[in-house]
Amino acid sequence: MTQFERLLASAEAAVDRVNAEPFGFQPMRENVNGRAGADPARPPRRVQAIFTDLGFRLEDGARGGGGNRPMLERSSSGPVISVRESELPEGVRRLDRLTRERTGAVYEVKGVDPDGLGRTMLRVVEVGG
Repeated sequence: MTQFERLLASAEAAVDRVNAEPFGFQPMRENVNGRAGADPARPPRRVQAIFTDLGFRLEDGARGGGGNRPMLERSSSGPVISVRESELPEGVRRLDRLTRERTGAVYEVKGVDPDGLGRTMLRVVEVGG
């Protein structure tokens, strides 16, 4: 492990200590002609991850037009869950589910975007809770 990799791992651990929260991870697999079901090849587990939902409201005043009428009710890229790859050594796949322990909300993975530095951004949609 290089010095950069050691420093990066230390920084990632510090970020998680401050921002991460517990999630239940349930691996899923797509069944032919059916709904997704639990994936027995990958164990469910509890992981630490960072939840972000960057939704925001745009109003006339924000674009310099004056007034306070909403232009868009909501503009968002959707919720994202950021997890260190070491938390999920078997990897994350589309349709896997994560339950946010703090709220009970259940999220389904729609996209997996590794950053190449040991963290993966999961694009998710809320499916229950």
